[in-house]
Amino acid sequence: MSEIEKVTLDGITYKVDDLTPRVKELFNFTIKLQDDLQEKAYELKKTENARKESMRELKEVIQEDKIPEYKEDE
Repeated sequence: MSEIEKVTLDGITYKVDDLTPRVKELFNFTIKLQDDLQEKAYELKKTENARKESMRELKEVIQEDKIPEYKEDE
């Protein structure tokens, strides 16, 4: 695996050798945040899909078990 020689931020490219330790730390932190955001987006999509499937199954089971709909005037 080769080392990164340059990084780009907002269209401006910098040599890694020119970066100070705190700039490198903030670059790494920002990259980790980006990775976290992608992971959270994946988890959200996964959870949304699981909820949809669960709702579909719940409706199906209510019908199969012949659960009557509650009506206020009864």
